[in-house]
Amino acid sequence: MYVNIQTMFDLENYHQVLPLASLMEFIALRVTKSAVLVVKARISKALALTELGYVNEAYRIYKKVLLQKNLPKYGDRSSEFSDRMDGAHFNLAFEDCYHNDLSPEHDKNQAAIQFITKPIESEA
Repeated sequence: MYVNIQTMFDLENYHQVLPLASLMEFIALRVTKSAVLVVKARISKALALTELGYVNEAYRIYKKVLLQKNLPKYGDRSSEFSDRMDGAHFNLAFEDCYHNDLSPEHDKNQAAIQFITKPIESEA
């Protein structure tokens, strides 16, 4: 499935990437329980959304990936409490969003841009 997603990127069919990446994320999260595939699917969705102009939605997915929210867990029973603590219902605060209707230089978008441009800390 990931090969198909990459092919759609190469053909610049970004609107066709979204359903494939969503299906890949669902299967990786619920069936195979692979954190690597979930992250690949989410990054693919974020890239496609960015190319389509939905920067706020892509930023939300990007932040979810960096904060490691709603990744599959092995051997744990799923409950509403454990899902909430794991970030299954992850939402950004209104102040923390990227405002698509404003320019990137606007003051309201500075927090999102600083978060995106911040280097990723490695686990050494």
